[in-house]
Amino acid sequence: MKNNTKKTVLNSISFLSALLVATIAVSVMIVWQLKNPDLVARYDWIFYMQYTTAMLFLASSAGLCLSLLQYRKTAAALGVLVAGFAALILFEYVAGISLGIDQIFLKDYVHENIAYPGRPAPNTATAFLFFGAALVFTVNHTRPAFRNAFIDFTG
Repeated sequence: MKNNTKKTVLNSISFLSALLVATIAVSVMIVWQLKNPDLVARYDWIFYMQYTTAMLFLASSAGLCLSLLQYRKTAAALGVLVAGFAALILFEYVAGISLGIDQIFLKDYVHENIAYPGRPAPNTATAFLFFGAALVFTVNHTRPAFRNAFIDFTG
């Protein structure tokens, strides 16, 4: 298989995977927005993904799609948003404080009795931090070796 064909196939797989992630994220966000007590009672496993996590998945997948479509500056802007939000979440964990960002878009009405309602897990925030940084590096053409090494490390 030629390199160009291989790259096209891999880009197509990446794009379709990002669309699948975006679809799941939007579905979870819709279920959260419904605030239906019957859904919570019958299908509580749906709410294991926090609303904030779904939003970060949506922004990450949109950034990946935009990067693959050569809209790298817009993808990098989404990367800054994702990485910045993830960094703030990690800061909350390390500092033991709440900045209120966990429920800024939607109050967690399912997990009210936990220590950090609405907050993604630290490992999830770390993954978003690295993915957001990788999106930022897609715009950098001056040091492709460093960019590729970082993206490989985070992938």
